[in-house]
Amino acid sequence: MEWEMIICTIIANAGESKSASIAAIEAARDGKFDEADQLMKESEKAYLAAHDAHLQILSAEGQEEPVPMTFLLVHAANHLSNAEIAKDMAEQLIAILRQQFSHGAV
Repeated sequence: MEWEMIICTIIANAGESKSASIAAIEAARDGKFDEADQLMKESEKAYLAAHDAHLQILSAEGQEEPVPMTFLLVHAANHLSNAEIAKDMAEQLIAILRQQFSHGAV
């Protein structure tokens, strides 16, 4: 298995997911909910690509294939976790902002 490619796939896509989530929050803060929704779709797509690569590692581990425990792998796992948290928080913040905009509170 080409570990470095899989790990870099996780890092790149998780970073893209997190960036899109933050951009979606910024768009929602400005009342641009169509843009926020599109950015969240991009975030989800990138997150799933990172998650799929992560599943390759988990699958190899499950099949007792030796997985090299490197700093880069830990870094990738951290990026994936951060992307998931950012995505979840963005969904909640956008929902709150959408509600506030619809009630004229912002």
